[in-house]
Amino acid sequence: MKYWLVSLAAAAALAGCATTQHTIENLNPFSPPSSFQQIDTNGDGVISPAEANAYPPLAQNFRRVDSNGDGNINPNEWKAATTFLSPTPGFDTYDLNGDGFITEQEADSAPQGGLQSMFDDVDADGDGNISPAEFNAATVNLLKGISFDSLDTDHDGAVSKDEAQKNLLLWSNFGRVDLNGDGQISRQEYQQFESR
Repeated sequence: MKYWLVSLAAAAALAGCATTQHTIENLNPFSPPSSFQQIDTNGDGVISPAEANAYPPLAQNFRRVDSNGDGNINPNEWKAATTFLSPTPGFDTYDLNGDGFITEQEADSAPQGGLQSMFDDVDADGDGNISPAEFNAATVNLLKGISFDSLDTDHDGAVSKDEAQKNLLLWSNFGRVDLNGDGQISRQEYQQFESR
């Protein structure tokens, strides 16, 4: 009987640890899924134009990010927009057969790489093709227009991880912007990323 109780207690403790870990992950306000949730303030699973107003770069690019044109941004459209796909080469470079869609095979076969590793994220409607609207949405740079000086709050010439946490998109893409991996973003690194 004692062994059974000990086993039950151990199982409960492990389950509690898993639940605690899951809860801790959900409390991290700077993970990419949470960046969507922070803007979706009413928690209905989409970002409305009114909610987008809280993040001006998103409000300015709302129609581009809303690739299905339904008047809201769903999590897949958000994911596509935060891939920060470089706009060059353009859509036609990948659409090898000229039918107006990029298939996964075309993305893999294109002379310029880059899109194949992000294909599933850019294909916001999950139909196995990237439309011009989806491609256009993925080339939005939602950091454009956010000045380096506004992020470098201590004015030491670099954006630390603590400073980056104040901008949900910069924090969730910190490793991509910090090109040399030194744990801070220089003005040059930020400008290089912002200009894409």
